[in-house]
Amino acid sequence: MPEILEGPPALSEFRRQALLDRCREICPAIGGLSVNLLYMVGFLEAPDGELRQRLRQVLAVGDDLPLPPTSTPEWVTEIRIAPRPGTISPWSSKATDILHNCGLGAVSRIERAWHYRFSGAGELLPAGLESVYPLLYDRMTEAVADDLDLLFRDVAPRALGRIPLMA
Repeated sequence: MPEILEGPPALSEFRRQALLDRCREICPAIGGLSVNLLYMVGFLEAPDGELRQRLRQVLAVGDDLPLPPTSTPEWVTEIRIAPRPGTISPWSSKATDILHNCGLGAVSRIERAWHYRFSGAGELLPAGLESVYPLLYDRMTEAVADDLDLLFRDVAPRALGRIPLMA
């Protein structure tokens, strides 16, 4: 099971506001949006405090990230976008190599996901936000991740199947 670290904001304020405006055009019930990076880290061995601290330093992840400001009680719906299950993203391959070169050889793999938090005055359900999904991710390489542990599960390859094209 990977360790999950919440990273810094994924978008600049300008890009976050532009995305929020585009989302509101499609779904006017959206009141606010914050987007942070999530890092899922798999280890070869149980990490100690020093390893965790070095990892946080390399990833620039703080212990206490500020939560998005809320002035009134609102409903918040969280959606996580990650690489498609069963794949290893190019970002993961390169980031894992970099961590190994930084002396973090105990890291078996790292993946990155996007953590979207939508708020609104009324209840926002993930099903109601599906109309804005095309603005959030590329369906060819990413998916909505209900269970981030799926990214790190080893799946045995299936047997080769043949399809008779001329039949």
